[in-house]
Amino acid sequence: MPSLEEKIKLAVGYFGGKRKRRIVERIPLPKVGMQKDAKAHPFPCQIALQTQEYMQGVVLYFICADRAAGEFVHLPNGLNMLKATLLKDGMQERDWESGWNYLSKYQKLFQGVVFQSALIVIRSCWDWYVTKLAEFIIFARENTDDALMGSNLKKLRKITNPGILEQISIVEQACKLDFRVSEKTKQHIKEMSLVRNLGLHNRWEVDQDYLGKTFEYNRWQLGDIRTFDIPELKLWHGSLIDLISKTWKPMAIQYVSAPPYPSEANS
Repeated sequence: MPSLEEKIKLAVGYFGGKRKRRIVERIPLPKVGMQKDAKAHPFPCQIALQTQEYMQGVVLYFICADRAAGEFVHLPNGLNMLKATLLKDGMQERDWESGWNYLSKYQKLFQGVVFQSALIVIRSCWDWYVTKLAEFIIFARENTDDALMGSNLKKLRKITNPGILEQISIVEQACKLDFRVSEKTKQHIKEMSLVRNLGLHNRWEVDQDYLGKTFEYNRWQLGDIRTFDIPELKLWHGSLIDLISKTWKPMAIQYVSAPPYPSEANS
């Protein structure tokens, strides 16, 4: 085991009195060419494509991770192999024993962790997408002699604060567009957001706020753990994909005359 001093040096990146530059990871945007007679700006397409790809990968990753973990622990001696590996990596025997006891005690809470994590991540992907879209709209308007002002500009700059459906409304109002989002998609998005909020703020436990807003009120009671399975996760994922598909193209067409967005130079 490394000493405390070694851990500190590793954490701050100092070796031999010199600071070692940390490795920086960046995700370049997909390459999308822009011809002189293009009818759409490439940036909305780039962020939409990457968000859709990433979300699709996230869902598959968590499904595979869940299945792989389940298969591994059911192998002959699989659990002992896992324990041996963790102990070799530094886990203490007492931590394994106590942790396993707690895992058993709260098993019902842990059963949905994989899909809960996937939901949190795909919602984060949406937040990234809608933030970039809002920034692009502000940029495009500033560079086409039609700069946004007043409440529209203020709302776009704080686009991550409201819920998804309100975010869509803000973009529609600022750009004078109608994305024609179906009521079915809106319903799925609303339920996804309510469930995600339970996870972030109430350890997935149904509260009165959820019961007052959900369309699924007949299925759940106050204090229930709001579980969900792969089909429901895929339904929410598909609804987010639908929103992305309905929003990027009108933006790209409307602001085709805008100059290259600054981040495109790094893609």
